[in-house]
Amino acid sequence: MGNSSIMTEYIHRYFVFVQWDKLTPANAQAKAWDPDTGGELTFGGVRLSADGQEPPTYSACNTAATDTMRTKILAAFTHVPFYNIYLAVDGWTWETALDDAGLQVIEGEGVV
Repeated sequence: MGNSSIMTEYIHRYFVFVQWDKLTPANAQAKAWDPDTGGELTFGGVRLSADGQEPPTYSACNTAATDTMRTKILAAFTHVPFYNIYLAVDGWTWETALDDAGLQVIEGEGVV
């Protein structure tokens, strides 16, 4: 019988969109949220635009957070105007968040 009582600390799911020209400060902020597992590489791999074509205008991440990370993430959004955040607990999915933001994934080389 497996151990079904093991719970993860990463209980909060977020979909975060950031303006492409703000990748450096966005990744610096992400490193502050998550310094141990490559937070500084959070944004840039997923390229987005309104029509799904180059050039990208936004990047995004789909991330899980601990209670501590959640506090840092939510506090950051009051000071950083170039983010859009969607919380899964509010019913958002990756697809509905993309649709609400008016963005599409740019398919092809370089997509992570």
